[in-house]
Amino acid sequence: MKQSFVKISKITEPPYSDIWVYPKGTKSQIKSRIKELGALGVESISFQGELQVGTISILGKGYVGVVVLGKIGRKKLL
Repeated sequence: MKQSFVKISKITEPPYSDIWVYPKGTKSQIKSRIKELGALGVESISFQGELQVGTISILGKGYVGVVVLGKIGRKKLL
């Protein structure tokens, strides 16, 4: 299956933004977490997997967080 990645600049609005503050959070927290991803060099995120948060597919889900696939350059990371 071909992976589809969404650029960090495109994940600031729902439904993608809801992932960064799972299970709930504020717009300020969303901005802070996306800024942190950028500072770490993460360029894009792939929303795939068998689990879902709302309408978004993810790889894993815990009590206060989710697992998605990110990309820095050509390197993929969880």
